[in-house]
This record gives sequence, structure tokens and C-alpha cells, in this order.
Amino acid sequence: MRIAYFPKQTALDSEPIWQAFLESCKGRNITPVENSYDSDAAVIWSVLWNGRMKENQKVWNHYRSQNKPVFVIEVGALDRGKLWKVAINGINRSANFGPAGMDSKRRAQIGLVANPWRQSSDIVLCIQHALSQQWENMPTTAKWVEDTIIHLRRYTDRKIIIRSHPRWVYQSKQVFNNVEIDHPRPNNESINFKNSLNSAWAIVSWNSNPGVVAAIEGVPVFIGPDSLARPVGNLNFETIENPTMPDRTQWLNDLAYTEWTVDEILSGKPLERLLSSLTFGQ
Repeated sequence: MRIAYFPKQTALDSEPIWQAFLESCKGRNITPVENSYDSDAAVIWSVLWNGRMKENQKVWNHYRSQNKPVFVIEVGALDRGKLWKVAINGINRSANFGPAGMDSKRRAQIGLVANPWRQSSDIVLCIQHALSQQWENMPTTAKWVEDTIIHLRRYTDRKIIIRSHPRWVYQSKQVFNNVEIDHPRPNNESINFKNSLNSAWAIVSWNSNPGVVAAIEGVPVFIGPDSLARPVGNLNFETIENPTMPDRTQWLNDLAYTEWTVDEILSGKPLERLLSSLTFGQ
């Protein structure tokens, strides 16, 4: 199999992870081909079509339009800076992360533990970056926020905190009662989000990392159908005052196999899992 890669279309600090993945192709009948639009598959860094990764959208569209798989490497959510997502055709629940129904071995290995379910007072509405493939076919972020608040107000009068994406600032002329806006700084986003969880009754997120992090931390989540938190989340605001808080054991077991260390990527562990479940034309 020939796999196209695009070394200039990656994050500036991605070189060790990127090289580990390319090295793992050796000995597995996979030949990396630089800047190719005529290969069997492609690998890209992130599905955020912005900055250095903007041109990756052309790669994505080209290979996906031919039903050829696109491997995606992305910053992880479980231990940011130490673990990295590796998947096929995306980074949320619509992507292929390999076989499901896994045991607890890797979960124990990386120390993935869920905090007990808990609730406080506020509803935190998390905005995503609109240039991400994860936001495909969605309205503007401003319209999504406004429609979501209107929908929520049918069932609750709790305070709502709009949490802007650190790199996609929310702007709207619409004014709502008992609604605040939080603008996290890019270099402080993790700390800022943990602070938001301290006062949260529930987190609302479409399909990005905040839904996953919140569910691990024990805060109920309301998410879209493609969120990785869907197995333990809520899809309907009618239950906002009495959200589902299910057992998370199997979810955590499977989640542990979505992110990997650089050494594990180099060893080929994630690549072997993906290859074992890969069906061309998916």
C-alpha cells in the first residue's frame, strides 16, 4: 500500500509524532510517498483546516471522494501532550479507531480513571472551531449557540456559560438573560476548562474534546451523535434537569485505545489495530 504524506502541512511541534508514524509503516508493506495525490491512502495531521493544516482539506477531499482512507493524527484529550489520537477518516465517533469491545488492560496502563458523577449549578456551552471537519454541515457557531440556548430555555432556567473556543472567538449581537461568555486564552485552555467544570451542572458540546473530558471528570454531557462521548452522553435537552449518568466502564476501556504515546506509535501498535479493521472503500 502506498500512503501519501505531506510534511509541510503539520503542526510545528508534530515532528516526533509524525516521524514515528512514518517509521511504523516500515515492514508492514506500506510505502510513504511525499506530497502524492495518486496513492492508496493518505495520512494528515488534524482535520482543522487552518494555518499550516489548511491545505490538508484538499488532501481530505481528494482521497475521501475516491473512497480511499485518510489516516488522521491529532492532539489527544486524555493526557494532552503525551497521548495522540490516531484514526482513519476523522477523530470523532464517525472515525475508525480499530476494534471496539476492548478489555481494561490499556486503560489501566495509562491510568485512565473516571471521577464519580457530580453536578453543580451552571450549564457550560462549549463552542468548536468552525474550520474543523468536525463542524461539517453545521450552521455558523453563533447560530448554533443561539439556537441551542433557545432550545435549552424550554427546559431549564439555569445560568448558561458560553465557552468560546480558544482559537475561534464567539461573537454575536444576540443578548440572553442569565448567560455569560467565557473567552479562554489559548495557552491556558486546559486549566480554564477544568475551572468551568467545577461549577457545571452539565456540559453541552457537539463532538469535540470537551464532551469527552467532562464525561471522564464526572460532569454529565449533552452531545451530538458523532461525539466520542455518545455512549455515556445525552442527546436530548428534555433531560437537562435529570441527565443520564451511566456506567462508563466499557466506554473507558474503548477510549483508552484511541490515543497513543510516541513510542507506541513508533512500535506500530495503533497502525496494526487500524490495518486489522481497514476496509478499502469505507
